[in-house]
Amino acid sequence: MLFILFLIIVYFISIFLDIRKEMRFLNFIIAFFLLVILIGFVTYTPDYESYKFWLESGNIPDQIEIGYKFLNNLAFNNNIKMIDFQLLYAVATSLLLLLFVSKFSNKNIVLIMIIYLFYIFLFYTTQLRFFLGFFIFIVGAYYLYVENKKIGILLVLISALFHSGIILLMLVFLFLFFPSQLKKIKYYFIFSVLFTFLVLFNPLITVLTSRFGVYSSQEGRSSILGGLIVFLPFLLYFYLIYKLHLINIKNNPLLKLDKKYNFLLVFILTNFLFFPISLYIQIVGHRIIIPGIIMQILFFYYSLSHQKTNKNKKVFLHFIFIVVFLSNLIYSLYLLPAILGSSEINDVIHQILLSNKFIYNTL
Repeated sequence: MLFILFLIIVYFISIFLDIRKEMRFLNFIIAFFLLVILIGFVTYTPDYESYKFWLESGNIPDQIEIGYKFLNNLAFNNNIKMIDFQLLYAVATSLLLLLFVSKFSNKNIVLIMIIYLFYIFLFYTTQLRFFLGFFIFIVGAYYLYVENKKIGILLVLISALFHSGIILLMLVFLFLFFPSQLKKIKYYFIFSVLFTFLVLFNPLITVLTSRFGVYSSQEGRSSILGGLIVFLPFLLYFYLIYKLHLINIKNNPLLKLDKKYNFLLVFILTNFLFFPISLYIQIVGHRIIIPGIIMQILFFYYSLSHQKTNKNKKVFLHFIFIVVFLSNLIYSLYLLPAILGSSEINDVIHQILLSNKFIYNTL
């Protein structure tokens, strides 16, 4: 309860700071410390002991990607313990995430981080390799498409060294660099059906790398109904983004030429390619769709800042966004456990929060 009160206080402070442009940089500092506190001081996750063993024994499996191996061995040689490594991970990924967010918005930063953490907290604290690679990738993809191709290419290549699952994310480039006439919604649906067919019948993932084989193995699969129950809110989000896009283009046709806008939209639609697969192989959704929710959050706020509509309509759209978010919060925390007959995920999140040395000792 004290922790929730702490988040509410932090949020209202951020609202006050957002009012004055010259004070908004303080919200980036607040968001940075919020991320570091929540991620950097945990001492329990489902994978914590494995990472700790690799780090403190120097004995890391051969199949682990070369980038993470390098970091693990560097930390081992410098006698860095897991609790310190977790903090360094939090600092590095927080800086990468905030750098990426700053490219699209300088307002509502704290709220954006709180909403995003709600979706990714369990995975962010647990999947160190993937999220380090993911945040490097999205920064690299942005630079490659919008600002600096050389920096972008370098970062994208580095990102794949931390988790081979990043290779799947590179599908976004097929659409980012297609001619504009091919950037139509129908092509994503067609590609999604074809891609799903290939993955479910196994050749694509096996060709990419044998490590993806676990995704298409029986132990990596779930029933379609089970996947739909888990990822149902994300289908709603894809639909709302599509409707918002139509409103945006109607109100401000110049957005069609906006590289940042196109980057977010194409990334969101590319994530949609994985939705049908996620219904059957949930770990794909955990790796691709859930981390990619940052694009949808940023798309909403970027749309608001570029809409040529009156203030009341913007307030209404913001209200709808908050209602959708709160509805998903209730669905995930209460309805979903009731439907599945298990609160295991909520229990794990609770254990992670209790293991946080900063929160436990301070709050």
